[in-house]
Amino acid sequence: MLARAWGITRSLAMYHGIPGRHRRMRRFYGQFLGPGDIGFDIGAHVGSRVRAWRRLGSRVIAIEPQPDCLRVLNLFFGRDKDVSILPIAVGAKAGRAKLALSTATPTVSSMSADWIESVTADRRFASVRWDRSVEVDVVTLDELIATQGVPAFCKIDVEG
Repeated sequence: MLARAWGITRSLAMYHGIPGRHRRMRRFYGQFLGPGDIGFDIGAHVGSRVRAWRRLGSRVIAIEPQPDCLRVLNLFFGRDKDVSILPIAVGAKAGRAKLALSTATPTVSSMSADWIESVTADRRFASVRWDRSVEVDVVTLDELIATQGVPAFCKIDVEG
């Protein structure tokens, strides 16, 4: 449990703790999103883009299958009527899939065993361990659009 808390704390520090980061994000994403626009944040992680997009007045569909990240998203944005937090993954085919999780490095969780195998040969990933997994529901991007609407902007940050 301590390792999981450490992994999420690292992510929070990286994505929410850098001074000026959210201001720069709003400036950048303001080119693509405005009040009332729909933004898809696929791989929402701990919500740094959700935060920036909401400050722009956009409606956000936050897609995140990792249970620990979902807890953070619900804590930060669960009461915001213009943020929909969906505990799913997006993939080429709808169904269910195994999501391999890295407790200490949650930014590299993946549904792709091939991707995990290929990056383990890279020295930058030498200390990463995918030490647990969860089964997640998977929808296609077309299904997401059919249920949530056409986004003005779609950010996809997933591994594999």
